[in-house]
Amino acid sequence: ILLKKGLSEFSYNAGFLREDYGVKSNDYSRFAYSFFHNYGITDSLTVGVRGEGLSDLANIGPQVSFLIKNYGVLSLSTGASFGKSDSSGFAGSLSYTYQQDKINFRLLCNSYTEDYSTITTRSTDEKTRYELGAGIGYGTKTLGSISFDFARISKYTGQDRESYTLNYSRNITKDSNIYLSVSHTKDDGSNTKFTLGLLYYPWKETLLSLNLQKDKDTDSQTLQIQKNAPAGEGYGYRASASRSNTIESEINSINPYFQYNGRYGIYSAEFIGNYPNKGAADEIFNLNASGGIAYVGRTVAFGRPVSDSYGVVEIGDLKGVAVYHNNQLIGHTNRSGKVFIPNMTSYIDNYVTIEDKDIPVEYSLEKVTRNVSPPYRGGTYLSFDAIKVQAFIGRMETKENGKTVPLELKEATLSVNGKKIDFVTARGGEFYLEN
Repeated sequence: ILLKKGLSEFSYNAGFLREDYGVKSNDYSRFAYSFFHNYGITDSLTVGVRGEGLSDLANIGPQVSFLIKNYGVLSLSTGASFGKSDSSGFAGSLSYTYQQDKINFRLLCNSYTEDYSTITTRSTDEKTRYELGAGIGYGTKTLGSISFDFARISKYTGQDRESYTLNYSRNITKDSNIYLSVSHTKDDGSNTKFTLGLLYYPWKETLLSLNLQKDKDTDSQTLQIQKNAPAGEGYGYRASASRSNTIESEINSINPYFQYNGRYGIYSAEFIGNYPNKGAADEIFNLNASGGIAYVGRTVAFGRPVSDSYGVVEIGDLKGVAVYHNNQLIGHTNRSGKVFIPNMTSYIDNYVTIEDKDIPVEYSLEKVTRNVSPPYRGGTYLSFDAIKVQAFIGRMETKENGKTVPLELKEATLSVNGKKIDFVTARGGEFYLEN
């Protein structure tokens, strides 16, 4: 990746290793750390360093990326690992990417010594010797997009792997797309897989898809309709029916799913039914409910689960005002004028805006948009000051010789609850006061 001159990109992390992820809960072991830091020397040259380690392992290395004028980006990196019980290991990486409007090209070569270790590979016996990759793609609006990729992985121990993949996709209409994929893989055996698919949007936010797959052992067909749940309040669903044939059996499956994002949680129901032509049917029904509790700005907020950062938006005491996060409707303010945003992204700008059409005409707002970059697992309190404007127009007159005469261009003082307000009358004795 290339950075602009003077721009830094970095991440420093420390914690404890999570063991048996997805199998056991709260199973942590040794202390571990990782980091990277990149800096743009010029707009065409970026340098950096990365590393990771444990109490008995350290892995560190430099990296550099530079632009070759209009001919792509070349990246180089090296790494060395050191351990108390293991020998030192070394690795190197070379990659090249080129991209224009219609064509793109990429190359990759990674090489490792047998004793090279990272936190991820330290406990595996299948050490990689080298990785090779290449790809080319071409696309136009009329012809569609076509790409070809090659990859090869060679190991010191274990099975080598080589693959070739050809992909093609094209829009049929503005609402439909067709795609085709052919891949050939060689490892301990050889297998060729064909995939043909059709995507169609019958109406807004709803996708209907048909997928056909075939390789040497399996022949399957899947029909699915889905609507993704919104970022804020609303519902989503998915319903699929599939048929899979193998050498030994045939299985028909159905899988309906429904999710509702409410103000105070996410609720979902799912049914999974597998019906083989041999043996008993397998049916599973799942019900789930999840929510989150957060505290920020002396406010305890209840809402949907928090996965990263969160925020609370306050708009005076106005109820029913729509609030958007990154142009996605999150919800409407409650009777206290507040709404909870549970899905902010840390360390980048989050664009929060309110629907000014929902603000009564007697209220004024200084701004309707805010940009905020919250910390990870941190909260942000955003207050949009909605000030109620109480205005009135009057006319000051006096009587002279029995006639009513306006008091024009006169200084006057009005006392309201002991507070004095000075003003000047206009032509005709009229005046305007607010708040």
